[in-house]
Amino acid sequence: MKKSAGIILIIFIFIVKSGISQTPFRASLSIGPNSALSDFSNQYKGGVSVVGGALYSLPKTDIDLSLLIGYNSFTYKNEYVNGLVLTNLGLTIDNFTYKWTASDIPIMVGARFKFPSGTLKPYLAAELGLHYVQFKDRFSGDTMTASTSTPPVIYFSKIETANEIGFGFGLGMGFEFNIYPKLNIDLSAKYNYGKINCTKAYTVFLNQDNKFTTTPLNKLSYFTIRAGFVVDL
Repeated sequence: MKKSAGIILIIFIFIVKSGISQTPFRASLSIGPNSALSDFSNQYKGGVSVVGGALYSLPKTDIDLSLLIGYNSFTYKNEYVNGLVLTNLGLTIDNFTYKWTASDIPIMVGARFKFPSGTLKPYLAAELGLHYVQFKDRFSGDTMTASTSTPPVIYFSKIETANEIGFGFGLGMGFEFNIYPKLNIDLSAKYNYGKINCTKAYTVFLNQDNKFTTTPLNKLSYFTIRAGFVVDL
């Protein structure tokens, strides 16, 4: 996460330093928490959200076109697997203590529709683009065998590190307010969605009469709240 945030910061500084006064270009950088939603929240909990990019103010309008690159971290919920085993096999396990993570890097183009009202400038935002997600780790989709030892053991060796790419969109709102010539505070909230193969279907097998197969998760959705800066170049 630190490496990705550093890259975004370097890009942000480069854009700011290379700007020319009185241009329609703007640069943004913001950070805050994210929260997993819907089916994605059953298996993952939220983490940190960082986004930076460039804005272009269309002449004689209150519209900014945007190109944004972000980073969002998530952690797998081990209790999700424990709950599945208990519900379907009647077993409790204490050996699933892994620290799996997922990292989403959205690359989005979009627009901000501003409503100027003096120093405070509310806006609505819409974005469309790609989500690049790295899973470290997740189930590979192969069958896993359970034993009736004490405590029960499920052999979770069939895992993988995987990268997935899918289309997505974002819908948000926020407001800017000027604190210094060409420097604005930016506060925003956004819904994010991506068509991503997050988890594969897998089977946990105890015996012929006691087994279950999970449903794959093929989308992610999460909510972000961020605070940052927008610099008029």
